[in-house]
Amino acid sequence: MAQRYDISDLGEAVDYLAHPALRKRLMKISQALLELPSNNTTEIMGRSGDIKLQFIYDIIFIGSRC
Repeated sequence: MAQRYDISDLGEAVDYLAHPALRKRLMKISQALLELPSNNTTEIMGRSGDIKLQFIYDIIFIGSRC
């Protein structure tokens, strides 16, 4: 059975960003996406990858506003 590694709340988002390897991975993915000619993450990552990435960005954005 596959394990899920979803971020479900602000506390987990903070923990995710505090983890050196996970933060570095997110920064690398973000930079790579910015350098691509297409800005359609669904085309690049598929629907589920796009949804997960958007959720992570949303949680981080909301957290930065608190």
